[in-house]
Amino acid sequence: MRIVINKGEDAPLIFETDNIADTNKLLESNAIIRTVSVIDIIVSALQLSSGAYRDTLEKKLLECTEARIEEGTEED
Repeated sequence: MRIVINKGEDAPLIFETDNIADTNKLLESNAIIRTVSVIDIIVSALQLSSGAYRDTLEKKLLECTEARIEEGTEED
């Protein structure tokens, strides 16, 4: 698998994990790649869920005019 690492404004570093000679390092690298991929999927799913819940909350609050507080007004 080809992995590109961007280090600031320098040219990207490109690696081909299939070319790793040490079997243990190859297996470990592939496991890390899979883990990072799963985490990226989970993060995306959480962002979508969060957005959906925020939209739902906004709709509910807009229906509850009695709960609205005018800006600059404080309640004790």
